[in-house]
Parts: sequence; C-alpha cells; structure tokens
Amino acid sequence: MNCATVGRITAAVSLAVLLPRLSQGQQRMAPLPPDCTVPGSSPVAALARTAQQASLAVLPLNIGTGAGPLMYLSDALPGGIANRIALSVPRIYVVGRRVQRRRRPATPAEFHALSSELGVRYALDGGITGAQGSTQIFLALYEVTSGRQVWHRTFSVDSAGALPVEQSAAIEIASRIGGALSAGEKQRLRLVPTAHHVAYDLALRGDASADDPGKAADAYRSALRADPNFADGYARLAIADAALLETGAVSRDSVDVTRKELRYAAARAITIDSTSALAWLAEARSRMLGGRPATASSQAFERAASLDPTSPLILKEYGRMLSQAGERAHAAEVLQHARSMDPGRAEVVMLLGEIAMVEHRDGEACTLLNRAIFDDALLAPAWALRALVRARHDDLRFAWADAETAERLGNPFLGESSAALVDLVARDTVRARERLQSLWEQVQARGAVGVREGRSIAVALLATHQPKRALDVLEAVRASGPWYAATLRDSNFDSVRNEPRFRALATAQAGT
Repeated sequence: MNCATVGRITAAVSLAVLLPRLSQGQQRMAPLPPDCTVPGSSPVAALARTAQQASLAVLPLNIGTGAGPLMYLSDALPGGIANRIALSVPRIYVVGRRVQRRRRPATPAEFHALSSELGVRYALDGGITGAQGSTQIFLALYEVTSGRQVWHRTFSVDSAGALPVEQSAAIEIASRIGGALSAGEKQRLRLVPTAHHVAYDLALRGDASADDPGKAADAYRSALRADPNFADGYARLAIADAALLETGAVSRDSVDVTRKELRYAAARAITIDSTSALAWLAEARSRMLGGRPATASSQAFERAASLDPTSPLILKEYGRMLSQAGERAHAAEVLQHARSMDPGRAEVVMLLGEIAMVEHRDGEACTLLNRAIFDDALLAPAWALRALVRARHDDLRFAWADAETAERLGNPFLGESSAALVDLVARDTVRARERLQSLWEQVQARGAVGVREGRSIAVALLATHQPKRALDVLEAVRASGPWYAATLRDSNFDSVRNEPRFRALATAQAGT
C-alpha cells in the first residue's frame, strides 16, 4: 500500500468519524461520497514520479515529551529549512517548499513509495524533545529509494531560538544533497531575515497558524513589535490580512483597520527590502484587495515570480488572481506551472477544476476536483464545487452528499448554498429557501462574508427569486479588487444588473 493510499484511507476514516448524519431520527456514520463520474471524466489513481537526483521533501517533526511549548516548530522549522534551501540553491528541487503532511515511512517499501509519489530522492525527518529544562531537535536525512539514513544531527535550542538551527541544518543538508556549494549559495543560506531571535520565533508561530489567519496576524504583529524593521514580518502580516479580508473573517467594525494595515504592511515590506519575493507577493495581494486594476496586481506578481521563480505559493496566488479577473487561459498556464512545482497542492488542482467547470468542461472539472479531494479530503470548497458539477448531470444523491461534506468541514456558507442549488435541480424550492433563510440571517448578523461564499449565496438567492436578499449579501462582501469585480460581471447577476444597489456596487469596482 503506497503513502497516497494510506493518506486517503486515513482521511476517509477521519471524515467518517467527523461527519455524522441524521436519518429518520437516527444518527449514523456518513460514508464519503464516491468520486464524481460524468462523461469525459477519468478515475483518480496514485501518480508515480521519477525521483530527481537533487531533490528533497520535508516531513513534520515529531513532538516528544516535554516539548509541548515548541509544537509550532513541528511544521514551521522544516518549512523554514525547505524555503531556505529552495531560495538559496535553486538547483535543488524542494517539493512544494512546504511540509508534506504524511506519516514517516517505517519500511524500505514505504520509503520507496514516498519517492515514487513525490519524485524526490531525499526526505528530512526528525523530532523535538525536552528534558530538564533543555530542548533538543533531532534531524535526519534519508535516501528514500532505499530508506538509508545519510545524515543526522542533534541541535540544542538555546536563547538564540530556532534561526541558528534552521541556518546550520539548511547548509549541511544542501551540501549533502547538492554537493559542493558556491560562495553565493553559502552566503544566501546564511542570510538572517532579522537579528532579533524573538521576532523570528514569533514569525514561525505565525507560519504554524496559517490555517487561522487571525491568529497568524497576531503572531506577526508581536514579531514586528520585537523588530520594527523585519521585512518578511510585514509581508507575512499583509498576506494574513489579505486572507482575513478575502474570506470575510473580519467584523464590520474592523474592515477599514485591516485594509489600512494590509496596505501599510505591504508597502513597508518593500521599503525595507525591495528584493524580497515575499514582499512583492504581499504587495500584489494588497493591490488585488485595494481596488487597483488587475494590471497593477499582475505587475507585482510578475516581480515576485522573477525574484523567486520556483515558488508554488506565488504561482498559485498569481494564477488565482488571473482566473478571478477572467483571464482563464493565462491562469491555467500559471496554475499548471504551480502544480509542477508542488504536485500535491490540492488548492491548485481545485482552481484548475473550477476554471474547467466555468467553461463547462465538466468531465475535466470532475476529474480535477476528484484529484483535489484525493490530495486533501479536508478542502471544503472542492466538495462544494463538485456538488455543482454533479447536479448538472442529475447525480443529485451524491451532489447533496458533497455539499453536506463541505458544510461539515467547516464552510456552511458554501455547503448550504450549494445544497440549495441542488434542491432547486430536484425541484424542492421550499427546502432551498429554508437553507437560504438561515444563511442570509447569518450574513446579516456577521456583517461580512467572503467573496467566494458571498457569490455562492447570492447566486442561490437569485435562483429562488430573492433579489433584495441577494443584494444584501453582495453588499456584505468586504473585499474589493479583480475577484469581486469579476464576480459582479458574472452572468448570474444579469437579472439585478440594472438595480440601483447593484449599479452602486459595480461602480465602486470600476476599473478593477
């Protein structure tokens, strides 16, 4: 059994436990819906890749007894090592530039499966332990085709924090994988983003909270208080603020404050270090959400990509912006490039599936969304999108199941609005209106909603002939820029295009 299969079974078991469903008053476990199958779709299978000679995957660190306070380093430290090596020694392919969330291989066969799945020759593994007031980090490098350990070292974490560990480990690992390093590569590997070790450790805490941008932003603010000249700290804060605005995870009263902080942090990052790809990514996100024209955002993305051409994150965000702005052919090209840099990044595959869905290439959309869910069964938007593809082909039973899964995974706005559209295909208008009543009330209470969620709810409200409520939801979207402008140009909103409230929204987005 290969690692991909093990990961999928683990995700399926987890979801089966997490997704109870009520049926005729009895609670039972809900099995995962099967893959979507429509004309032109193909089954999902584990992909085999040829391992590149100089290539690396990093795995999360195990947390041992006494190391609980440093749990944030489990992902953040190997992620930092991965980024440092990839940026400093581009001839070494670091898959995804991020931690691969897989269990550590225990047998030669499992190591070989990891190599086949990710296309890497080496894997970095390790653990963190604490004893008698001291903390130690053990790192080990494995040659994955054989499972043989080729390097290891134990580091003591002292008052200097994690940065010296990251630097030393990156230099030794890069030398082991890539051979003799040039003077320039060594210099880049030793770069210090901040002289304040407390600021760097706080930034790592923010990185470890990437799934909670509010918590991440708090950590980055603390890092910047420790070092007001920390360029990457400002860039990370701007990117977290952008995520908060884009998802609607801000209160009505804090929207303007968050927008101002986003603009300031992105500009400050570039002022301090105009050669930072992360700073230009932050500026691109700031322009996207600040109502600037799509060309202005593209220029910042292009600058970021020129400074760090192998970053899957930059390519993903650039492709997403292009798709949102309606440049779908260019978006697909950029996203395919991002996918080649990080084959397992499910969000990239989902975005490609969404483009195919918008263009009514349902077989391809079905295949891509199946793949995204295969790679990350917890990606709620992929389930919601797949529900809509199924509904187009009258696969209503599993369309409802997909929509419900999106809701149970923590996105009730997408899940319930998708389910409402499935209800309409099934001619159950009463049930669709019941769902949308609840969603409208939640948006009104929060006063804010993300672009993707707001569009989905508004489209469903218009489909049930509730234009005033659809406009209420569109007015609650707190983001601006190319995505929202493109959303308002969607043909689904033609029925309200001449409404004064809609015209006011469209006018506010003019030029983006």
